[in-house]
Amino acid sequence: MGVKYNCISDLQCDLVFVLYRTKIERSIFFLRVGIKMNKRARGRPRGFSQEVVLEKALETFWQHGFEATSLDDLSAATGLNRPSLYAAFGDKESLYLAALNCWTQKMRSGLSAALDPRLPPKEALTAFYRTALSLYLSGPGPARGCMAVCTAPSTVAEHPAIGQALANILEELDLGLQRYLRQAPGLPKGFNVADYARLLASLLHSLAVRARAGQSEGELWSLVEATLSVAANDTRAFNLIDPLRDDVVPVAF
Repeated sequence: MGVKYNCISDLQCDLVFVLYRTKIERSIFFLRVGIKMNKRARGRPRGFSQEVVLEKALETFWQHGFEATSLDDLSAATGLNRPSLYAAFGDKESLYLAALNCWTQKMRSGLSAALDPRLPPKEALTAFYRTALSLYLSGPGPARGCMAVCTAPSTVAEHPAIGQALANILEELDLGLQRYLRQAPGLPKGFNVADYARLLASLLHSLAVRARAGQSEGELWSLVEATLSVAANDTRAFNLIDPLRDDVVPVAF
């Protein structure tokens, strides 16, 4: 049996109450749904690998350099939008430094393995420069040389952190070559390890720039052979051995 109303005003009041309650319940429903959806979005885990993103960023910076690489370029290469890149890596400089660190690890791994102290200098340095050139000339497009030497120098004036990272890389290379030379067999007494390490490192930097400029692998390797040959046959010309000593012999390359 239906509800009886004493007057029209009672019916109107009841209808208003029903409509008001329905509106409130509907609002509460959508509010609850919205809260659940927002919580799900905030709690969603990252859908990308930092290692993969860094590798793609490395390739982009290596190809175009720091200044010429835009955030849009990085977003397109990595598949992440700007907010995601910023949340994961910070600003463009921070992402470059992270990519540069990845490059340094690649170089460190390959070059350290080549400098086997059980090998005479000729064999070890041949492997050393072959490994470097394989990286400098890698990639489907034009040769890119060394990411550090070929992209960092132009940015150091406005980005001191990149300048410091580059200085650290150069120092690490010098010290690594010095460690090898101190242990290498066949080097004469009085051999100037520090100077010769810098000479070898300078050759490596020259190869990087020349590779990026388009010189062929044959031309680059001719430079390696010529430099090592001159150093082996005339060590005093490079101040590699104390010039006042007479009991020295050429380096056994």
